[in-house]
Amino acid sequence: MVTATLHILFPQTEKVRRRLTFESLDQLFISLGLSTTSHAIFLHTTTSDSTEIAEQDHPLTEELSQQLKDGDTIKVTCRDGKEEAPSYFRQDFPWANIQAEVGHEIDPSSETILSPDVRNKYDEESGLHWDKFYTHFENRFFRDRNYLSMVFEELFEKSRKNDKGENEETKGKTICEVGCGVGNTFFPLLKENASGFLYAFDISSSAIAILKKQDGYDTTRSHAFVWDIAGQEDFSSEFPVPLGSVDAVLLIFTLSAIDPQKHTLVASRLAQLLKPGGVLFFRDYGLYDLAQLRFERKWANKGKRCKLSENFYVKGDGTRVYFFSVDDVDKLFRGVGLVPLINKYWTCELVNNKRQLTMKRVWIHSKFEKPLEGARP
Repeated sequence: MVTATLHILFPQTEKVRRRLTFESLDQLFISLGLSTTSHAIFLHTTTSDSTEIAEQDHPLTEELSQQLKDGDTIKVTCRDGKEEAPSYFRQDFPWANIQAEVGHEIDPSSETILSPDVRNKYDEESGLHWDKFYTHFENRFFRDRNYLSMVFEELFEKSRKNDKGENEETKGKTICEVGCGVGNTFFPLLKENASGFLYAFDISSSAIAILKKQDGYDTTRSHAFVWDIAGQEDFSSEFPVPLGSVDAVLLIFTLSAIDPQKHTLVASRLAQLLKPGGVLFFRDYGLYDLAQLRFERKWANKGKRCKLSENFYVKGDGTRVYFFSVDDVDKLFRGVGLVPLINKYWTCELVNNKRQLTMKRVWIHSKFEKPLEGARP
């Protein structure tokens, strides 16, 4: 296996940044006889009144941008495609290793936890905080998740050979995305699924308004709407999507933003959406992820409390995040009748060479299926 390492110095002008694309990098690697299996490129720009970090489209970039400063470099690794097929599921280190390494940093004492009244207040105002977030950032904060075609390729229409050797398009699916935000998953899916139908909803009315204003929004193939999946509305009679009609439910970095006391309610409702044989696609933050350690260190180093309950924290902007174990996820979705197809930790180690900083990220990567009628879960 041949490995090449590329260090990229962040450009300081918008004109140069527009020219820095994954396509141009891939062309460079191809000219060297290499094929890329991962990208980790970050753009860091400074304005007069604030610092904004923009992420390029790759799963490695979720929340990682907070680690970067002007002039930093990030390593991009390429492997010889003849020896190793590209993979977007990574296990750079066993999860048990990071548990042993940093598990002691998770303070179990009750004095680190905010009061129940504070927790309830953040829950009641969840939609308000997300409205403020999207009103401020609009569609500039997250990049489109174009990597999903490699992470969950079943969601995308592809040509395949039939028994006669002829090209045949896969049948379009009915997909429902939970917590769609301003469309960073929605639009890549809509673009690549010409014959399917896409439902998408979010608790934030600001996010849905921004999504609908974008050029790619097509009401003949999609419907986006405001809904709180953990709210008190009558789900069975008022929800705009017919129950039992959906081939795939997407729950990507969304459940972590909901109070864990409501996770079972959310899982039950999503299971009702799926048709028999339908699949729930899940990605979210894993236990002992670098982001969780940052929350814990705020208490250890500064005495700042931001924990709402075990593994559940509030960010500075009022939005919240929960860190899952695979056991959490397995118990949750099995409990509502779904069957695991895959449920693993996705572990990734990145190195910032200039700052001599190793960043260990942990996510959960899962798929759960609704059994066919008559099948035993």
